Amino acid sequence: MTICLPHGLCRAMTLAAALVLYGVSAVSAQTAAPQQTPTTLTLESSPNPSTLKQGVIFTARVTPPGVSGTIELWKGSERLTRSSFTGRATLATSSLPLGTHEITAVVTYDSADFETAPPAVVQQTVLRAPTFTRLTANPPVVATKKAVLLVATVDEVGSVANGPVTGTVTFKHDQTSLGTAAVVNGVARLSVGIWPAGVNSFTASYSGSATFQPSDAAGSVTVDPTIGAPAEFNLNTSTLRGGFT
Repeated sequence: MTICLPHGLCRAMTLAAALVLYGVSAVSAQTAAPQQTPTTLTLESSPNPSTLKQGVIFTARVTPPGVSGTIELWKGSERLTRSSFTGRATLATSSLPLGTHEITAVVTYDSADFETAPPAVVQQTVLRAPTFTRLTANPPVVATKKAVLLVATVDEVGSVANGPVTGTVTFKHDQTSLGTAAVVNGVARLSVGIWPAGVNSFTASYSGSATFQPSDAAGSVTVDPTIGAPAEFNLNTSTLRGGFT
């Protein structure tokens, strides 16, 4: 560009040189960008750890208060859920598979007055579904040399249904293994043999599966040698009259 000085001298120069000549800085010559307010984003989850198909609540908070916009939760490249928010958002999901997952919250704001906060991350662990095992004996009191049917019932704990419980149950008398039975419709059965007189202790250990956690139960069977034994007959000759003929 050509600049003409007051005394009539004209010369070619760049814009930057002309600005320096007239005492104007390049920064002040440009329109200043509006200042954005910094923001922060935090993310937490509950419960953590959770179990299969259990609902997990994710709570995201943005400061300063009153900032509004949209928040999304991501598991890797999979978007789990999204919601609008003002200052805080609560999002829920029950679709997380087994394992530990990095859950990321990403926000966009309704107003350009706020500087977008970096994503927030939480590590969410999902465990197998818990179970509860009960052990019963049929009958609970038996005569000597009589067999007993041990019955282990395995149920899923909680209101979440993950399908029928599968796996095996190992039965033990004290520390001696008696055998293993498959769980069918939540029940495993094993018929066991002869035990010494008195109270005999048993345990049932559910193995667990890809979906369900293991669990144990204890029970007992009383062996009563008097059951089924012939009645004892005592003869007192002093009470007899007339003797024997």
